[in-house]
Amino acid sequence: MNEVYRILDEMEAMLREGKKMPFASTKTMVETVRFLECMDRLRAVLPDELEEARKVVSERERIYNEACAQADQYVEYSRSEVARIVDDSEIVRATQERAEAIMAENKAAVDALLAESNASAEQLMQDADEYTERLFSHMEKVFRRGLESLAQGKQELHQRGWKGFQE
Repeated sequence: MNEVYRILDEMEAMLREGKKMPFASTKTMVETVRFLECMDRLRAVLPDELEEARKVVSERERIYNEACAQADQYVEYSRSEVARIVDDSEIVRATQERAEAIMAENKAAVDALLAESNASAEQLMQDADEYTERLFSHMEKVFRRGLESLAQGKQELHQRGWKGFQE
């Protein structure tokens, strides 16, 4: 590419240094052979330069396309990761909600069972108290009858003349 610029600079210098045509300020006389030689050199250099430029553009396009493809892959990967993370967090949230529901159900069942157990224990205590009351009442009657029998037996002894123990 440097050769192209050098030839163009040389052609520009010829035009600037050339003689102006009388009565035509926009026209300049140049050495035709020398100018045509520059054109031939330019034509000879341009295909190489254009081919190199085409290769550079082609390489740039290849790199750009690879970068776009890689960027698309990153975007797709990121989307799938976001979707996976969202799914994971949804699973965790659903699991937590289910665990809380199970705990609430179990707490309600435990509370009901505890209330039932307390009621059963209370009834059992009441039944035990009633049984003990009946037992004590029966024993009291038995002892009273026993005491009455003892008192009656003692009275009969005294009526027969027994004087009691003498010390």
